[in-house]
Amino acid sequence: MEVCDYSRSFLTFVTEERGNNARIQLDARCELFPEDSDKPVEFVLGASCKSEDTYAPENLFLEPNYDFCPIFSDTEYAIIRTYASAEPDEVAKPDGVEKPCGMAAGLITDSFLEVPIHRETVPGARVLADNAEIVQATLNNEPLVGRVEIIDNSGQPRALLEFPIKTMNVNDIEGIFQVDTGPLLLPDLDWRGDLRVECFRRAFVAYNTFEGADFVAQRPTPTSDTDAAVRVYHYSKMITLPTRNWVISLGAIG
Repeated sequence: MEVCDYSRSFLTFVTEERGNNARIQLDARCELFPEDSDKPVEFVLGASCKSEDTYAPENLFLEPNYDFCPIFSDTEYAIIRTYASAEPDEVAKPDGVEKPCGMAAGLITDSFLEVPIHRETVPGARVLADNAEIVQATLNNEPLVGRVEIIDNSGQPRALLEFPIKTMNVNDIEGIFQVDTGPLLLPDLDWRGDLRVECFRRAFVAYNTFEGADFVAQRPTPTSDTDAAVRVYHYSKMITLPTRNWVISLGAIG
């Protein structure tokens, strides 16, 4: 099995006149299985950074500052800019479907010279077959990658999420585990907008079995129960989905 080694995988977006080559480490990837195609469409999530005045002589961070996070496919892009305030909280599409605010999306050819995506793969990766193997690989400090396949009511795949497992809980006495990691790309599979890239929210995932997963997705969230007018972007939307889950070892280090 070939699995992405996220520690050595990057996207690089090249701006007009080659003014900047921004190399960003991959945080996760997602394959969508469109109903109108027999081929999956891959999207990658880049790591977050902070807004900056690139190559300025001083005062390098912009004010007010925001979190900057990119999503790319081979043809589409989305840039998520998350400010301290989440207002306005949503942008409605003409068909009534909503997308997260602060997301600018379009075709790569409209905004970038090129966006090469480098995925370093590990051909010797192995699927951990049971709880005992997962516990032992965790305690051996083997790099782990998770895969979560979202399925429909008939068990057919709709999306495959892949991500490095940054936090893994195990109990070697009872032989149990629990993945808790992110951020990753969580698609809204009912999305019917113009661009597929707009269907994604950032989320964290938790699972401790090989079927079914819980997600907590980012959304505008009131800062208190008594003041709904003040909102920030926070991971607060709880979602449970039918899934098939895997834990994959990249092998022993060294």
